[in-house]
Parts: sequence; C-alpha cells; structure tokens
Amino acid sequence: MGVFINFVAGASADLLPAAHVDAILVNVPQNLSNEVALAQTNHMIAVAGATYVMEDSGGYQFFSIEGGGGVIGFDPYKPLIYRPPKEINLAPSHVIDAAVRLRPTVMTGLDWPVNKLKGKFERDVEFMKKFGFNIKWIKDIVTLRARRCPDIPLFLPVQCYDLNQFNFYEIYLRDLPYDGLSLPTRNLDASAIVLLMMKFHSMGVRRVHLLSVSNLTGIAIACYFARNFFDWFSLDATTWRMAGQYGGYLDSNSLKRKVFDPTRNFRLGSICSCPWCSYRSYFDFLNTSVTEQTYFLRCHNYFVITKAGEDCWEHSHSALDLGRCLTARAGTHDKDINQLIQSLNMVEIWRGGNISVLKDLLNVTF
Repeated sequence: MGVFINFVAGASADLLPAAHVDAILVNVPQNLSNEVALAQTNHMIAVAGATYVMEDSGGYQFFSIEGGGGVIGFDPYKPLIYRPPKEINLAPSHVIDAAVRLRPTVMTGLDWPVNKLKGKFERDVEFMKKFGFNIKWIKDIVTLRARRCPDIPLFLPVQCYDLNQFNFYEIYLRDLPYDGLSLPTRNLDASAIVLLMMKFHSMGVRRVHLLSVSNLTGIAIACYFARNFFDWFSLDATTWRMAGQYGGYLDSNSLKRKVFDPTRNFRLGSICSCPWCSYRSYFDFLNTSVTEQTYFLRCHNYFVITKAGEDCWEHSHSALDLGRCLTARAGTHDKDINQLIQSLNMVEIWRGGNISVLKDLLNVTF
C-alpha cells in the first residue's frame, strides 16, 4: 500500500484554502524565477505548514504561451524569461537551478505538452513534433540532476496520446535513473489512463503523478492505484482556486459545478458539510461582496475535493468497494464513473500478463 497525495497548485501565502495545507505544488516560471519569487514561495510553504512540496517544471506555461501565439524559447545560455502571454525561455538547467535553491520533496522534468487534438493524423504529427525535444530534455535533466542534486527525487514527464506512442518513451527510459513518471490527462479518458498505469507498473515504475486532476474520476484512479499498485500516487490542480474565481461552487458529491436558482433561498449546510457552508444560507452568500464570495468558494471547493480524496481512499481496497462509493456520490448515470468502474473490474480480472490483452479487455481505442 502506498500514499495518495493531492497537491494544491496555484496558491500563494495570501491565497491558501485552509489554515494547514499539507501538499503544495509550485512551478519554476511563476514561483522560482528569481530570489524575490523564491523568498515568497518559501514563505507560503512555511505559512501552509506543508509536508510535501513538488516543483513543477513549467510545461503548462509553455502550453499556455504557445496557445496564445507567444514566443517560446529553450535556450540554456539565456536567463529564465517568463512574460505571459508574450514570451517564455525555459530550459532543463533553469529547472535544476530552481530545485537546488528550493530543495523540494520531488521535482518534475521539463516537457513540451502536446495539444488537445482529436484526429489520429493530427495527433501523430503533434507527437512527432515535440517528442525529440521531450526526450532530449529528459536526458539533459537526468544528467544535470545526477551532477547537482542527486538526492531530490525526479519524476519524468510523458507527453503522448496513447500506449503506442508511450512505447517510444519506454525505449529511452530503460537505462535512465529516475524515481517516477508524470502524466497529463487532458487527452485521455479513464480507460486509457488505467491502461497506461498498468503499463507503468509492468515496467517497474512505483511512483506516478497525474497533472491537473481534481475531478472525481481522477481522484478515484489515484486512490485505487496508490492503495493497490504504487508506492506513491499524486495529483495536482488549480480547480479549487479557478472555479472559485469564476463563481464556481463544486457539488460536494460529484465535484461538478452546481448551478443555483438565484430566486430560491436555502441553507447551504443542507447540501454540504464543510465549515463554510454549515452556517450560511444562499441569500447570505449572495449578500456578501464579490471578494468574500470568491474566498468562500475557494475554501469550500478545496474542502470538498479533499473530502472526496479521503472517501475514495477509504473505499479503494477493491474495484467493487470503490464503485459503490463512486455511484453513491455521482449516481449510476455518470459515463466517466461507469467507464472507470468497468475498467478497474477488468484490471482485477486480468491479473497481470500481456498488456495487449488488457487493452482488448478495456476496449481502449485511440
């Protein structure tokens, strides 16, 4: 049995969702680009009382600036530059420099994220366009880590759309020293994630991080695999903050955004057990300032995401037990939840062996 860790991303010392936050993720461009940013980050970690700190390389910042038409640079001989939405310059050496100064619990390598695309041809082109960069940066960061901070665990990022593309990564990973793998999920459904998790496990990988995940399906996947297959399984997301910033109230069971009738008053405590909902009515909430509403929503959202993790962890001994927990929360008509339950049942039927057989059982199509 391993550990399940849900990292809070997008926080600051003035913007923490609780008095104590056990796990915090920071990224190199935003949080560690200079000494002032480093001091602010260390202050935030101290205020939060965090036990775990993950240093994310900043791949999402690449993704964001690329999507906005900005200039992307990877020059290690130039300083780290982050001027959203216009420009970024970030290389593996900058990531290692930041790790040496921060001393995080774990760090991730630099990657260039693949865009969210549907067509197979378009996905193949996008994968090939970025695969060479991603493999070179993996090799560079492994070499630099060994020389400058070998005691900091390193998770290597995987940017692919399917198992066939991951097989190209596997060839290069075989002889490299690393501590875990990091996987974005924006291009993968539950069955595809489950398949890749079993592939990782078959390779001897025992630590995994899923990027930008706070939905019930992702949390359930993390808890199940942490308890049954891996030594460490972690997630991160800014959902608690970003949903709150735009008026999003997450349902305490399904974690989906809930829409209320603005003409109907009721006790928020009747639908949520968090400390912030327990003593407010909906009209009380509407009659506060936008700043107070946003603060309330962020705290509520963090609480219900955390509670979902606790519940899924408690019921993650088997696919059957976890399935009962998930359907009690989300009902029997949630497509993603049903797909996940079916996938985990197939894993338990499969019980190891040829990964292609599991792919057929899961009916994964890419």
